[in-house]
Amino acid sequence: MPFVKVDIWEGRSDEEKEKIIKGITDVFVRELKMPKEWVQVLISDNPRSNWGINGEQASKLHPEE
Repeated sequence: MPFVKVDIWEGRSDEEKEKIIKGITDVFVRELKMPKEWVQVLISDNPRSNWGINGEQASKLHPEE
């Protein structure tokens, strides 16, 4: 049973998260012929201030969009 963990910046709507979960599940079903019941997806919302890119906080590099 695949378990997929997705870390994203906080701020995505429930509808956007639903699309992410469905899309990832669809890839496993279509490409690996797995039953969708086997696929588990966990989305973790992270504040930009906790995310580092090239030694800088993402909150400074990418202010709220």
